[in-house]
Amino acid sequence: MTLERVVQEILDRGKKECDAIVDGARKEADEVLRSAKEKAAQSKSEKEAEAARIVERMRKQEIPSAEIEAKKIRLNAEKEVLDGVYAEVTHRLSALPKDKNEALLRALVSRVAKEYCNGTFYSNARDAEIVREKVRFGGVINCTGGIVVETEDKTVRVNCTYEAMLSEVWNASLRKVYDILLGSHV
Repeated sequence: MTLERVVQEILDRGKKECDAIVDGARKEADEVLRSAKEKAAQSKSEKEAEAARIVERMRKQEIPSAEIEAKKIRLNAEKEVLDGVYAEVTHRLSALPKDKNEALLRALVSRVAKEYCNGTFYSNARDAEIVREKVRFGGVINCTGGIVVETEDKTVRVNCTYEAMLSEVWNASLRKVYDILLGSHV
C-alpha cells in the first residue's frame, strides 16, 4: 500500500465523517440565526414606539454576530476534521507493515545517499538496522519513520522523516484536501 493510497483511504473516510460534522454545524448555525431573528421580531411587538430603532439596532448587531458565530462553529468543525485526518495519516505511517516500511526506507536511504554519500544518517530505533546497512549511522532520533541526514561538515541537515514529508505534502495540497473532505463551499 503506497503512501498515496493510505492518504486516499483516510481522505475518503474523513470525507464521510466530515459530512456528518459539517451538517451538524450547519444546523446549529441555522438555529443561532433563527434565534436571533425571533428575538428581533419579539422586541418589535412588545414596544411598538421603539420597534423601528430596536429592530434596526438588533439587525445591525445580532444578525452579523450570529453569522460570525455560525461561521466560527463551521470553521472549528472543519478544522477538527482536518486535524483528525492528519493525525490518522501520522498514525498509519507509524504503523506501516514491516515489509512496506523497510522497502520505503531502503528507497529513501538510497535516494538521499546519492546526494549525501559522506553524510551521517539518523533514524528511529525501529529502522536503525536498515539504515546502518547502507550508510554511516549517527544515532537514534525521535520520529515516526524516515531519516535525517547531516553533511560531513555539519552545515546542512536534511529532514526526510515521514512527519516532515507528510507535512510538506499536506501543506502543498491542503486546499485540495480541504475540497475533497469538505467540498468547495467556501
